[in-house]
Amino acid sequence: MPNLDIKTNIPGVSGNELNFTLDLPDYVIANERFPQDKFENGAISLSKISAKVDRDFKFLSGPKAVSFGVNASGTAAVGVYQTPARLFADLHSAGLSEALTKLSDFKIDDGFNVIAIRWGYDLGANAEASIALGSPAKISVGGTVKKGGFYAILHKVPREKTARLAIKDALTSWRVPAQIKSFEDLNP
Repeated sequence: MPNLDIKTNIPGVSGNELNFTLDLPDYVIANERFPQDKFENGAISLSKISAKVDRDFKFLSGPKAVSFGVNASGTAAVGVYQTPARLFADLHSAGLSEALTKLSDFKIDDGFNVIAIRWGYDLGANAEASIALGSPAKISVGGTVKKGGFYAILHKVPREKTARLAIKDALTSWRVPAQIKSFEDLNP
């Protein structure tokens, strides 16, 4: 599998630029579009592209900081979708079904792909950080405070964008809910 290296800054993340490495299937060429004939039932699924980053990174600071990165829960993955049904099925199998109930009207327009990035997060010792993810102050599972889990970013891109630009756009659009006060806080 060829690697795709992307260096970028994510708004709201402190420190220097992040270096992401993605393991692409042989048929995805970084400087070309995602090949239409390789979409299986409307997707190049989350299981096809693994991702990693060179260091942990945090959104926000203080007790509400949320860490993502090399030591967060589980592995990261990227998928490319043209149908909501396949996107939701993959996110559900990745343990993200709770958030999907709010997306019942979600559509993917003709001529567009949706890049889905699933990444593990760690709230650290302070469950107050869950507020940054738009969750209640305590996430409790069986009486124990849950400190980590998976988070997904969905980003719509025109199909004519190259794989490199589409994934980079998705990475730089990454926000946690506490950073979003209005639509202007989101990339188009």
